[in-house]
Amino acid sequence: MLSVQVHPSDANKELLPEGETGKTEAWVVLETGANSRIYSDLKPGTTKNVLRLALANGSVVNDLASFVPKPGDAVFTPAGTVHALGGDIVVFEIQENSDVTFRLYDWGHIEAKTDKPRSLQVDQALECITFVKSTAGLTEPVMQSTTPVERESIFQCRAFRLWRLRGLRRFLSANPNARACWYALRAQGRSNMRMLRTMLRRAMRCWCPQLLEYVPFVHAVLSTCWKLPCRNSFQTGDQKMDGGARSSGRNHKSSEEYWVVKKLIVFDLDGTLAESKSSLDEQMSVLLHSLLGVVKVAAISGGDWPQFEKQLLSHLPHDESLENLSLLPTCGTKFYRYVGHWEKLYEEDFCGDQKRKIITSLKKALGAAGYKVGKVWGVVIEDRGSQITFSALGQQAPLMEKDNWDPDYAKRKKIKAILDTYIPEFSVRMGGSTSIDVTKPGIDKAYGIRKLQEILGTSLKEMIYVGDAIFVGGNDYPAK
Repeated sequence: MLSVQVHPSDANKELLPEGETGKTEAWVVLETGANSRIYSDLKPGTTKNVLRLALANGSVVNDLASFVPKPGDAVFTPAGTVHALGGDIVVFEIQENSDVTFRLYDWGHIEAKTDKPRSLQVDQALECITFVKSTAGLTEPVMQSTTPVERESIFQCRAFRLWRLRGLRRFLSANPNARACWYALRAQGRSNMRMLRTMLRRAMRCWCPQLLEYVPFVHAVLSTCWKLPCRNSFQTGDQKMDGGARSSGRNHKSSEEYWVVKKLIVFDLDGTLAESKSSLDEQMSVLLHSLLGVVKVAAISGGDWPQFEKQLLSHLPHDESLENLSLLPTCGTKFYRYVGHWEKLYEEDFCGDQKRKIITSLKKALGAAGYKVGKVWGVVIEDRGSQITFSALGQQAPLMEKDNWDPDYAKRKKIKAILDTYIPEFSVRMGGSTSIDVTKPGIDKAYGIRKLQEILGTSLKEMIYVGDAIFVGGNDYPAK
């Protein structure tokens, strides 16, 4: 469920952080399920006082205009519109590039990883809402041409334009001077699968903000920014794909001063590119190899170098595209790059006394936490040189056993809290689905990100990080 929320407009200057603007967005529905629902705008007659009362007593859903969506529906959400997504639904989103969101209601949701509800910003939201009839809601696309492919105009507003194209023939996508991004919704008859794979597929066709090529799409959308190229070639969010096009209407000296096209995509390995301790499957291997052909990629994991070789490298073609790949094992305490062969640039190893203290303290913490397990598969406490890793069920445990052991992180949170008191001079973080990683202080995935900056000369604004544990205590959190 996407929370009930609202984005401010440029007129709400007092509520906008420095450097931010208002945010108009729009959705195209890609996939729906039995419980899918879209909430867009308020019901007629809903006032600020009525809405505040409904929020207080938990009946706000009764004041939201909603409908059951179907694939292909187009929904326009101008700034100031109350909106939400319900049920199992995937949408393509194009938006102004603003991160300002005020949450009104969160369906009683409790974050499993923090055991706390997310914060609400009711007062700010109420100041932003448009309480009069607006253009929000379902939009009827306009067919502009049928040859060589069908071309529909979906959205035309001051911030962005969006078209949908369907066809089986190759066609000229755009003129050389167009600021345009392409997103493949369905190519060669293949349907979307997991969220990351969907994101990568679309990234393949939208990286360059100015395209001139022949595109063999079955179903695609084309977006153009009126004044600026896209800041992010792609983003992900709560069950939605973000197109990220924006024009704020301000006077800009140059687009590069404000928006930066991403030059480096950084991935976690276990739980992101592949299942825990498992190899990349064929589809992800193809997608990652294609991505390496258009942008630099890095992978960071708590696993050591042999794990990277087994999980990742043995499933990628051995060609020049590897020059765009940087690998950072053991949470960034090692760095490898490809120069015709894999070269290690640095390694932050523990000394013998440090290793002994960490392993002794870890065993003591496990006892204090009441850790008991019957069957294990392989090594439980592993010395990786620059990292000591505890794997509750062993390094080779079956994926199903791992997923079932600590799904809410409660067991490892308890062990980590105790271990932190024994070795405060080291960094202790949860990793994967059953692991706890210990590294030198200040050496974690954020350290690896800084090394990427230093070695590749890529700024943080030019990076995107994708991981499965970007929460407090998770081993991806330092990279946030």
